[in-house]
Amino acid sequence: MKRRISIFLSALCIIILLVHLFSLYNAKTRHNELKTLLLAQHDEHMQAVQNLDAKVSAIDKAVAAGFEHNGYALRGLESGQRSLSGRLSTMNGHLSSDLAAVSRGQAALAAALKETGIRSQDPKDDLFVQSLFRKGQEYFADERYAQAAVSMADVLSLAPDYHEARLIHAVAWYRENPLDSGRREEIRADLAALVSRDPHNILALETLGSMALEEQDWRRARQYYQRLIGLDGRNIEYSRMFVVACRAEGAVEEAEEEITLLLQDDPGNPRYLLYRGEALEKQGEYGQAFTFYEASYRRDPAYLPALLGAARTAVQTGNYLRAGELLSSPSVPKNHTICNLLAECSKNLGDGENAITWWEKAAASLTLNTPEDTKKACACYVRIARYSFEAADYEGALEAAGKGLRLAGNPELHLIKAKALLETGRTAQAKEELSLVVQSEADLLLNEEARKLLESLEGDDG
Repeated sequence: MKRRISIFLSALCIIILLVHLFSLYNAKTRHNELKTLLLAQHDEHMQAVQNLDAKVSAIDKAVAAGFEHNGYALRGLESGQRSLSGRLSTMNGHLSSDLAAVSRGQAALAAALKETGIRSQDPKDDLFVQSLFRKGQEYFADERYAQAAVSMADVLSLAPDYHEARLIHAVAWYRENPLDSGRREEIRADLAALVSRDPHNILALETLGSMALEEQDWRRARQYYQRLIGLDGRNIEYSRMFVVACRAEGAVEEAEEEITLLLQDDPGNPRYLLYRGEALEKQGEYGQAFTFYEASYRRDPAYLPALLGAARTAVQTGNYLRAGELLSSPSVPKNHTICNLLAECSKNLGDGENAITWWEKAAASLTLNTPEDTKKACACYVRIARYSFEAADYEGALEAAGKGLRLAGNPELHLIKAKALLETGRTAQAKEELSLVVQSEADLLLNEEARKLLESLEGDDG
């Protein structure tokens, strides 16, 4: 029994060994097949890479050849451009030479005809001159003013009395460079001569008017635009420019008719409403002026001149509450003028403390870099000192007078200071201040008041 079991186990072991050997054989066979397959794929990939390298090399060669070809083409193009530029330059030189020769020939012909007593043809009738003139007109119409001026200069070299050419020549030079001061006097002289010859020459008058406005020669500008209005009363631009010149000269009330025309053309225009308000304010019609200013402001709340005009005339008509509302707007810059108006409103509304604050802000808004600024700041402290003294705030009056006197020797501040010192029992100091007022002789009324106070104090001492 044991023998059989031993034989069975041996046979089983042999079978297991054979199975294991067979598995190893199969694995080795599959490994060899896989290795063969991988080698084949590797050979294929290498061949593809070699083919790709060959294609890249071919492309590189083609690109290099293309660059070389384009380089040759570009060099050829540059050479052609240089050649063409040289030919054009040569042709331009020949053309200039021919034009100069024609000009000399015509001048020589004119001189010869003059010597022989034969009357020459009017140069304006010359076909060449007419051609140059038409070309200049075309340039001018296309707003190519420099070319127009050059063409008309050529015309004038052949026909100096060609007035139409001289007009376009002058206007074209001005429009090409309005700030060229070197030519300005020559242009003005030519245009003035043309207007003298033809008082109805609108283009010459327009140009002279524009020049006068740019130079801020308001009197001349008014004259020119008044003449233009006389020639064409329906032209709104002439009326507008006339009003602008009148306003700048401080005589907007003289442009009543033109302002009326502007408002008829555009009744809701904030600027034209402002003009009407300014004219009425100049005439002392503050209530009506306020109406137009406020109408202008309502149509354009960002239009500061209208707001200021409304506030100013509201103060002048005693409408301090409305003036304060307008000036308190955040959009209004709190400069010297605005702060003074707000102080005036506060004072008249019985808010003295706020009035003093606004006067102080008015003084602080100035840079004091100019004598005019210093004078304005000193005037603010005069108002504070005067108001404080009238309100029996003598210390406040003394403080304001001291600040103002540090800026400038103002006689009124010395007088207010003297009176405040007297009210607080400082007679000796008051006399010194009164003596300064008497010595200044800047204001007869102040001087007389100070003199009387001194005499009264000396009488008391006696």
